[in-house]
Amino acid sequence: MKTYYQPRQKRTSSRLPRVARRISEVRSMRSQTEERDAPEVQAGVPFVSVIIPVFNDAERLAKCLQALEEQSYPEDCYEVVVVDNGSREAVEPLVSEFPRAVCAYEAKPGSYVARNRGLDMAQGSVLAFTDSDCVPHRDWLLRGVEALLRSPECGLAGGKIDITFADEASPTAVEFFDLLWAFPQDVYVLRDRCSVTANLFAYRSAFDAAGPFDARLKSGGDREWCGRAVAAGFDIAYAPEAVVAHPARRTLDELARKTRRVSGGKFDRMRYKADPGLVVHAKEMAWELRPPFRAVGRIWSESRIPGLASKLRVLAVVVFVRYLTAWERMRLLLGSESSR
Repeated sequence: MKTYYQPRQKRTSSRLPRVARRISEVRSMRSQTEERDAPEVQAGVPFVSVIIPVFNDAERLAKCLQALEEQSYPEDCYEVVVVDNGSREAVEPLVSEFPRAVCAYEAKPGSYVARNRGLDMAQGSVLAFTDSDCVPHRDWLLRGVEALLRSPECGLAGGKIDITFADEASPTAVEFFDLLWAFPQDVYVLRDRCSVTANLFAYRSAFDAAGPFDARLKSGGDREWCGRAVAAGFDIAYAPEAVVAHPARRTLDELARKTRRVSGGKFDRMRYKADPGLVVHAKEMAWELRPPFRAVGRIWSESRIPGLASKLRVLAVVVFVRYLTAWERMRLLLGSESSR
């Protein structure tokens, strides 16, 4: 059996504000006595539950769990709850290799119903969400909790998502597309007042007030839940220092699956709220099929995309995504089910 877990390396940081200073004080107290006072640690540092749904993604989940084992947050102040959402191969043997991780199972398909299962198990007063294909930076938990504590009105925070390439020397046009448009978390948080669950922190009290994720949704449930939390009176903060790395989609097939899922999630949110009728859907399709003038400007001004040929290929991907989005809406209007 392949072993994934590698014991964490002890490291310290000399410049840690607020929560980090408290953490440093807690560790100093521990070094002076053999007795550990867990309640005192909990009083100074919030206990965090990290929730990760997984579906047929064991290899990348292992990298995510390893990164979580190496967090700078105090070891006994966080747990990791992995929810297997019906993977072909059970992930519990893998999860059991990581000391702070526990595994649950949710048979009903959908990442949001799986996250709700994680919520039921979580013990933390702070809940941190990421995905199995993400690799959190070492200070991810520390910086996310710090963002929550920075303002008394803050009930949730969205961190930064760095897009990574499979081969930095030769990114595909699809990878460049993801680099430009996949996860603009600053826009989501600061303009739209929401965050994707690839990098979301929230107090348990926000879920108590707003309720769990909408289990009917296969995509977009994070946006829908953030809207309820903000409406319940909780502010949202952007935490650019709380970073996770996310691999870009590399092929058109991978991007097509995501496009269908996201399109279906948007369609379902509209339908469950109140079916807007064919006129609204027609306007949405017209918007999706609009000429990509703004995309052209963004692609041409992006220095990381080399040469005219590469830029034209990225533009072709933009057109592909727009037409596929419109086609998916038509498919759903004709009675098909949204994709997972």
